[in-house]
Amino acid sequence: MSMIITSVQGNLSYSDPSKLTDEYRNAASITRLWIKEVALGISKQKGYDVDKSEFFRSKEYMDCFFKAVVDYTKWVEVVGSQCVDSEKSTHSGELNIGEIMKSILQIYIGVELADGWGSLTALLAGDVDTSVKDFMTFWWSNVNRNNSNSDMQVGPTFLSSDNECKFTIVQYSYSFQLNDWRSLFISSHYEEFDIYSLGNTFQIDMSVYKDYEAEIKKKLGVEIEKGIHDAPIG
Repeated sequence: MSMIITSVQGNLSYSDPSKLTDEYRNAASITRLWIKEVALGISKQKGYDVDKSEFFRSKEYMDCFFKAVVDYTKWVEVVGSQCVDSEKSTHSGELNIGEIMKSILQIYIGVELADGWGSLTALLAGDVDTSVKDFMTFWWSNVNRNNSNSDMQVGPTFLSSDNECKFTIVQYSYSFQLNDWRSLFISSHYEEFDIYSLGNTFQIDMSVYKDYEAEIKKKLGVEIEKGIHDAPIG
């Protein structure tokens, strides 16, 4: 298995390096960060309480998110529906959260790409070397958590059959706090809990992105420096 995992401000993404160039991966990483920061800015302008994790599973947040894409991210096209609602599922018993996440990912990206997440979860459930552990600890330190909830985003970057660069953002919110990153990838017994998810797939117009790239990086500034980290897995 060969895979590159990337964390942008706590948002975990993965891609197959044999199919994606560094140019595509970097564009997708910076675009994710841009959309997240602009959506957060719009939310604050509208007076929403962004310190409450419940806000990020609301219709109001999705409206801000799509406004960030449609009004301020001219190099990205929304491939899926612009009317995505938060999905809620309830679980209990002996569970592997990574497998549950895989089944939810299929809603947005299909079985084949979700299998990539399944391969990643299987790898991370086993013994991994120090560099991967360090990367996952870095990612986990940026995941939004409080005393009762854990919120995160994951998704793949991939090339479509017509060689267009696409990426998926799927946001998860758990009605309990996860204590460490390994708890996502091993089976444990849980009392009843809820998982909220919402997401969509986006396509990057690379020619337009290049026109904006320098200004995007200037605007994001130090956020790019501290928020993007790659770890190859071979």
